[in-house]
Amino acid sequence: KSIDFASGLPIDKDLLAEGTQLQIHHIFPQSILPTMGYDKDKINTIANYALITASTNLEISNKAPKDYLPYYLEKTPQALESNWIPTDQTLWEYDNYETFLSVRRELLAKAANELLHSLNPNHPTE
Repeated sequence: KSIDFASGLPIDKDLLAEGTQLQIHHIFPQSILPTMGYDKDKINTIANYALITASTNLEISNKAPKDYLPYYLEKTPQALESNWIPTDQTLWEYDNYETFLSVRRELLAKAANELLHSLNPNHPTE
């Protein structure tokens, strides 16, 4: 189960306080990527999304991953892993955005396959 970067609470609508909302967070800020030549399809891809609380999203704002992920890695180490965010800090640089997306897609696909297999353990995994 995914947990929020800042609070460490599970991302679950039933566990959030009244008035707290979940938001889709762009791991690499959508306000910066266009200036680097990336189009909407490359920016608004599931591999660049994380589901976090509105307050955490506001706290992060449009910071670069290399500027905020180390803080959350130390504060709530399991948060990045539970959101399938690569912990290789070299991938948090803008120059490595495409590689970050590729690695994260692999992590997301593996998690999806594990979930599907848990729903039907007799289904072949390959």
